[in-house]
Amino acid sequence: MNKIQYSFNRDCPSCRASTSKNIVIATDRKPYNCGDEDVRNMWSGFYKEKVLFDHVECKNCGLIYSKDYFQETSLMPLYASMAPNMDMVPEALLKKTQQNYMDVFNRNYTVEEGAYFELGADVGYIVEEAAKHTKFGKFYIVEPNIDVHQQLKNKLYKHDHRIYKSVDGLDEIEDESLSLVVMIHVLDHLLEPRSILHKIYSKLKVDGKILIVTHDQSSLMAKILKNKWPAYCLQHPHLFSPRTIKKMANISGYSKCTVIKSKNYFTIGFLIEQLFWIAKIKISLRNGIFGRSIGLKLGNILTVVTK
Repeated sequence: MNKIQYSFNRDCPSCRASTSKNIVIATDRKPYNCGDEDVRNMWSGFYKEKVLFDHVECKNCGLIYSKDYFQETSLMPLYASMAPNMDMVPEALLKKTQQNYMDVFNRNYTVEEGAYFELGADVGYIVEEAAKHTKFGKFYIVEPNIDVHQQLKNKLYKHDHRIYKSVDGLDEIEDESLSLVVMIHVLDHLLEPRSILHKIYSKLKVDGKILIVTHDQSSLMAKILKNKWPAYCLQHPHLFSPRTIKKMANISGYSKCTVIKSKNYFTIGFLIEQLFWIAKIKISLRNGIFGRSIGLKLGNILTVVTK
């Protein structure tokens, strides 16, 4: 197995500035001071020892990001080894949460006829919703996990579609052809989020929209939990707030950017489990009243960017 490689003293992934303020989030141990096998074990899970890169605030745009991080070649095998988390939140609630994203979008925005593009579609909860709309003549999907490609194909079999393993599939899309782009919990995983927004810009039609869901680093939950907030984890090289995601959209050339708090659906038991897991106590509450669902605005934001 290849040795894990790191990049040090990274520039801000949003504005490219090289200067940052003091460290805002940190843990005693750093990944690069741990053995590779330890890092692989720490890669996922709420109840293992929390080990983070130092998170700093960009002096120029305010983005919170990891000054040091994994090199891209090391990220691929880490994600490949990541266990599925479908048993943590029931599939029905995952689907309900993502359908709600689309419902909120449809209540507030309209899109012209054109093509649909989604980066990181997973098993296709939103693809399934989008496929109900006749405005989309073509569907372009990027999903690195080839194990779910057949599920995506099944949801799009009535439509002209292409499914790619990497974002390089964008190069095959005609300029100014996309009317809607969707990225659900993707932008806060990408090493170069601004580059992706810039690349998408030329593919969007005028007045085309990008629907983005990310964690909200400025949320009350993040402020209370600090480095115990679940979104502070090794998978996120940076985390946005409404202010910083708007700044990145403006830097990338987009004319409008609107941010609203988004609702997620959980079981009552899952929420209680998270509180115990933060304290490193693993419990399981799935039956009876603990299995009931609830929709809460707990630290995610839905952003709509317009060209």
